[in-house]
Amino acid sequence: MVMFDIRFGFDEETKQFIAEVPSLNLSDYGDTLEEAYKNLLEALQLYMEEKYNLKSKKEYGYETV
Repeated sequence: MVMFDIRFGFDEETKQFIAEVPSLNLSDYGDTLEEAYKNLLEALQLYMEEKYNLKSKKEYGYETV
């Protein structure tokens, strides 16, 4: 199992929540904290699939939490 530190913030200028994985220089945003987290998980899934040439979660028959 791989674990990552996830940090959250809020951009006052854009009024968006930000979720990031600093060790991967990966981030995403959303109107709510939950949306930012969900978007980051999707970005992380795509990152891992691309970096490690993994099959997509649908090909494995499971969904991320």
